[in-house]
Amino acid sequence: MRFKLFSLLLIGLGVGLFLGALILWGFSRGTPNQQKAPVTGIAAPDFELEDLQSNLVSVSQFRGKAVLVNFWATWCEPCKEEMPMLVQASEEYAGQLVVLGVNDGEPARVVRDFIEQYEITFPILLDPVGRATGLYLINAYPTTYFIDPNGVVRGVQIGILSESSLAAQLEKVGIPQ
Repeated sequence: MRFKLFSLLLIGLGVGLFLGALILWGFSRGTPNQQKAPVTGIAAPDFELEDLQSNLVSVSQFRGKAVLVNFWATWCEPCKEEMPMLVQASEEYAGQLVVLGVNDGEPARVVRDFIEQYEITFPILLDPVGRATGLYLINAYPTTYFIDPNGVVRGVQIGILSESSLAAQLEKVGIPQ
C-alpha cells in the first residue's frame, strides 16, 4: 500500500513539475507581439538566401537602391491579394526599387507553381529553415519591410498592403509618389 501511495505521489510530482515548467516557458516567451516587434531606424539585418535558380541573394547587395522585402507564404490569402500590387511596384519603379519576396519553408515546387499562377516577376527567395524570418522577427504573413538606399529600415507593414500604405512606405525610402 505504501509503495502505491509513494508511486502515485512521485507520478503526481513529476506531472506537476512538467506542467509548471511548460507554463513558465510559455510566459517567458511572451506574446508574439511583445517578443517580436519590428524596429525601424536600424540597419536592415543582412541575410543570404537562394532564389529558385540557386543564385545567392542578399539585402546588402542592393545598397544604393530602396529595397522592399515581402515575407509571404502560398497558403496566405492576403499574400495572394497583394502580389499583383508588388509585381506592379517592382516594374513601375525598376531601377529605384528592388522587390524581394521571401518564402518561409515551403518546397521549391510549391513556390514555383505560385509564381507561375500569379505571374511574379521579382526575385523570390527560399528560406527553408526560417533564418531570414527569424532575423526580421516575422510573426504574421504578409509582413513587408521597406529599406532605404543606405540599408536602414524605414518602414514595416504587418498585414496586407493597400495602395495608400504602399505609397506612404515608398515615400519613406525615397521614392516619391
